[in-house]
Amino acid sequence: MFRTKRRKIERLDFILAGAQKSGTTALHYFLAKHPNITMGDQQEIHFFDNDAMFVAPVDYEQLHKHYPLLASSTIAGDCTPSYIYHEPASERIWNYNPKIKLLILLRNPVERAFAHWNMQRFKGREPLDFFASRWIFSML
Repeated sequence: MFRTKRRKIERLDFILAGAQKSGTTALHYFLAKHPNITMGDQQEIHFFDNDAMFVAPVDYEQLHKHYPLLASSTIAGDCTPSYIYHEPASERIWNYNPKIKLLILLRNPVERAFAHWNMQRFKGREPLDFFASRWIFSML
């Protein structure tokens, strides 16, 4: 009966970035479940940390193509954790939208290191126990 007029995305409203094992995947999941938020068609779009996108005039359609047509009440965001440490990304994001909201997730460094070790151990990439791993890295 009543149809909501849909619009093409003009600019992202927010960016979610953060340290590895700090909760970005979980927050992305919960934000994507909200009816008035779209997170695009994949979790990590890697637009602003893709240096190849910025060698010529920037084609933001390459970013926007990941988003469906939006209702007027819908906001759009991108969750690419690596934006937090890719140095050119912050300036590129600001040039794209100076009013964008940045959501940065951090975590207690010891808890984050343990979660990272645990993930690597689960994947079979870490043969040492946590305290042995910690000792070796402290020697570097």
